[in-house]
Order: sequence, then C-alpha cells, then structure tokens
Amino acid sequence: MCAIITLSSIKGGSLTEKPKVFLDTNVINNISPTGGLLGCCKQLECLDSKVDFIIPSIVVEELIEHKRKAFDRKKQQLLDNELFDNPEERAKIETKDFCEECIFKDESIKYTTEGISNLEKRFHDMCSLALQNKAPFDNKTDKGFKDAIIAFTIDDYLERNPKINRVFLVSKDGRLGEYFEERQDVIVIKEFSELNQYLDICNDASQSSQANDECRAICHEDKPSPKLSEARKLLTELRNSGNFASTHQTIEKIQPYITLLTDDDFIDILLSAIENDQVMWIIDDPDVKGFIQPIFDKYKDRLEISKYNDFVNKSRWQYPIKQVLSEANLDDLPF
Repeated sequence: MCAIITLSSIKGGSLTEKPKVFLDTNVINNISPTGGLLGCCKQLECLDSKVDFIIPSIVVEELIEHKRKAFDRKKQQLLDNELFDNPEERAKIETKDFCEECIFKDESIKYTTEGISNLEKRFHDMCSLALQNKAPFDNKTDKGFKDAIIAFTIDDYLERNPKINRVFLVSKDGRLGEYFEERQDVIVIKEFSELNQYLDICNDASQSSQANDECRAICHEDKPSPKLSEARKLLTELRNSGNFASTHQTIEKIQPYITLLTDDDFIDILLSAIENDQVMWIIDDPDVKGFIQPIFDKYKDRLEISKYNDFVNKSRWQYPIKQVLSEANLDDLPF
C-alpha cells in the first residue's frame, strides 16, 4: 500500500491549467490480460488534449491487480486445457510471468497519480466514517475502504492546491458520489459524455466541424442506452430488496435486459446476493436459483476469494471452499 502516500508521479505528461479530472477504477478498468493499463481509450484520447487526468494511486494499484488476475486466469485456462499437450509449449507457458512494466510501456494516455500526504490523520477520519456508516462507506456495512482512499486523495489534493477551485471525478459508485454531493469544488459524473455539459469540450473553435462531430460521437460512446440505465436501476433494487416478494419481482424484471448487462453488472448481481440476506434466504427458490446459479458458475472465479467463500457458505450450494494462503500455511506448500 506504500504507493498510496506518493503525492504525485507523472505518466507521460505534467499538470497544466486545464480542468482536472479524477478517474475511478469502474470507468477505466481494462481486465484484458494484454495491452495497456487503461480501458475506455477512445474516450480518454478524445479528452486527452483538453483536460488533465489524475488517477489516485490506489486505483492504479487496483488496475494492475485486475490485469494480474486476468493474466493468471488465462494462463491457468491454457494449462488446464487437455488438448494443449505440447510439452515445449506448456513449459513456455508455465515459466511465463506477469509483466507489470509491460502494461505501462505503450500507454498513450497522459495522466498523473496522486496519493495522501498525511495517511495517519486521514486513516483516523476514515475509521470515524466507517463506524458511522457514512459515505463513502456502505450505509449498512463498513465496505468502502478503497472509495474512502479515493475521496481523501481528492480532499488532500485540493488542500495542497488552493488555487484549484474545482475538479471533476468520473465514477459510477453511488456512495462515493454521495460523499461529495454537498460540495461545490468536486463535480461527480458517471460518464465521460457528461463532461461536455460543463466544459463544452466538443465545440473547439480551432477544430473543424467534422472534428467536433467526431469528438461528440466518441465521447458519447460510454453513455448507456435508456434500456441499460433501466437495467442498472433494477440491479440497485435487487441490492436493496427488503423482502422476498420484491426480490422475486426484481429478478423477473431484470430478465429481459440480460443481454445488455456487462461482466461488471453480473459480478454486481453476485455481490448483491452476498450482501442481501433477503436474496440468500430464498436462494434455492427455483426462479432465484435459475437466475443466479448460471451467473455464479460463469463469474465465480472473478470474485475475491473471501467473497466467493461468503457466497458458498451463505448459499450452502455444493461448491468447494477456497483456501486463503497465509504465513501460517506457507510451510505446507510443496516447494
């Protein structure tokens, strides 16, 4: 976690007088095991010359970890494939390691990273918010530590840069947005396309009308369709479902939108089931099980081990519990 307290480092550029835009993991995630660190590259490239991107250090760490896990999964899939039986090729795969440096090598997007200068003081404040279930922490649990680090990174940045009177945060996290909702100095938006409402970035007088039209088209690629927006409202309803009837009703309403949902949406469904006892209590209902089990079968390896084990324990389905390696059992490893 040491990178969290790094105040500022540069990846391909330096800060200017352009608007400052902080980025959360859920808008730039790139879970491909190959390629650069950042996703949504078309939108980022469209905005690159018009704003300064700032990525909290904790987000960079999370993005790297996502790519590392994707690499490990892909490697294991190859080794588990019985048709892949060439000894020389298998040996090459077995010795191939994740290359963290490689994902930065060809990154074309310029951004800076920011961390927290006084982590000890901020940690006390985070604990206070967590104990009171205040945003950015979940209103029922203490989930939200990463979001708290992002929030306090932005607070710390503004304190150290008093001449900057407004920054933007692009994030799809509702509770993180609630943390800043009374603030005038932090504008939280969920899509890159919303930046144009504030900055008019696609009406550049120095550019041709065609170039501005292309800018608008690219920047709006991330804007969800009305149907997808409705589907995600239903996912929120599922997470907050307060009784069996509403759980049944919500699952029924989600069904027509299944083909629109992303991998992150399906993982969110599993997390909602884990965190909402109303869902888990009727997990073996034929309709509920028929909806959730195929999702679990497909995405169970994308869950953190603790979340996977929580699901298996709460659902009581016949899946093996995964072991978390610790210093206590490292001596049991066969090497």
